[in-house]
Amino acid sequence: MNREALQLYLQNIRDLEVARYFLNRKYQMEKRNRQQQVEKLKFVKYVQVPEQPKKNDGVSIVVIGFIFAALCLYATYGSFSLAGSASGIAGLMNFIGWILLISFLVIIIATIVHIDTLKNDYERRKKAYEDALFYNSQEQKRHEKNKQKIASLNRTWYQYEDWYQGELKKIEPILNDFYSMNIIPKRFRNVSAMCYIYEYMSTSQESLSMALLDQHLEDGIQRIENKLNTIISDLTDLIYETRCLRQDSQQIIEQNKKNIDQNNRMLESLQRTEQNTFQAAQYAQLSADYSKANAYFSLATYLKK
Repeated sequence: MNREALQLYLQNIRDLEVARYFLNRKYQMEKRNRQQQVEKLKFVKYVQVPEQPKKNDGVSIVVIGFIFAALCLYATYGSFSLAGSASGIAGLMNFIGWILLISFLVIIIATIVHIDTLKNDYERRKKAYEDALFYNSQEQKRHEKNKQKIASLNRTWYQYEDWYQGELKKIEPILNDFYSMNIIPKRFRNVSAMCYIYEYMSTSQESLSMALLDQHLEDGIQRIENKLNTIISDLTDLIYETRCLRQDSQQIIEQNKKNIDQNNRMLESLQRTEQNTFQAAQYAQLSADYSKANAYFSLATYLKK
């Protein structure tokens, strides 16, 4: 095959492999992002609702306190009465009376403090109970809304999957048509190998046969593999600039059309002048596949980052 035609053949395979790789990587990234979004929306964190408090908690202690206070008050009255009627034990009864009076006051104060503590504790537990119920109700509402968001995400994702599968169905038949010419061995039919082989052929004067037999071929492909994402990113920009129908630059559009016309004329000339029937058929197939590739890339706007 004519060297220019061969380079055109290799370039088209490389571009299609790059587009497929870019498409698959874009799909995996979108899939991962969508899964993360769904997992985030599915996440629900309910809090444990404490036991609902009762207002009569601790009432028995208050009652006992008041009973003890009443007994102390009654005993105090009795002590002071005995102190006034029995002069022999007046001092002792007077002392006991004061002790009982102080005990009465202490019990009353302690009971009042306890009542206030019970009230504050009840209010605190009531608020914690109501806050937990409110939080869980809000979380449930959020969960219900998120179900709708997840459904919307799924609908969008199914549309994207349909688009993705449609693009693959467009690329792969064209790529298979190029490979069916059996110019490239099967083991080199991948994006890394085609990037390296095209670069090798476009920067040297070696034949394709020599390129495929080159002792550094595997190392070269491995170097491409090691920095594939960067190379794909650069090539994607190049393909978009040179093969897609852009609306931002009429000059680029005209240049691209000029290049396509020039390549088509070259293939027509080779097919017309080729004496070897087999090679003439190859040029004819290359011309047909080249037209299919151009038609595909003209609408591959997803290559624009």
